[in-house]
Amino acid sequence: ENIYESVAYILEDEPDLPESISTRISKKMLMEYDSLLESNDLFFAGKALEKAWTFSPDIKDRKRISQMIDEFKNMPGWIDYNQKFESYLQKEFSLKQAYVDKLTDPDTSWWKKEITSLNQNLQACTDPVKKDFLYRLKGFIGIILYSKINAILQNGLLTDELIRFMVIYELAEPESPDLTEFKYRVQ
Repeated sequence: ENIYESVAYILEDEPDLPESISTRISKKMLMEYDSLLESNDLFFAGKALEKAWTFSPDIKDRKRISQMIDEFKNMPGWIDYNQKFESYLQKEFSLKQAYVDKLTDPDTSWWKKEITSLNQNLQACTDPVKKDFLYRLKGFIGIILYSKINAILQNGLLTDELIRFMVIYELAEPESPDLTEFKYRVQ
């Protein structure tokens, strides 16, 4: 279905694209919007509305959907969601920089405490915006460590820094197949 929509989007301006394809996708997105709005999944509800507008070939429908988008943007729930999301993005930016800076510290006890806290918060979290924020942080830790470990191993160096990064990576991604490969390469 996603491939179908992608192809229709790319071919949107082609004169041979049947209008019914765009109309069908637009109507489907409006139904998804209603469903997502009902389940309070505001981010994807807004995206469904945008998609409905993008695919709608009818000017009257586009105007109507445009009004729906304006109403959606002014909904108190969406405004609150957006403010919370922006707040988490700012916090995330600061934390990511702190994580990068903390990688130079030879003591791994801070990382153990930080990753344990992150995992506990993830398990207890019921707020979807905060949960996404926590998953992005955890993913960032895994990606930055993977990149650093891989770069050091490609240079063929066995350093204290490599060992420290692998300890932290194991805390963050204990079941990662990459960790197993890294341990094998270090032996």
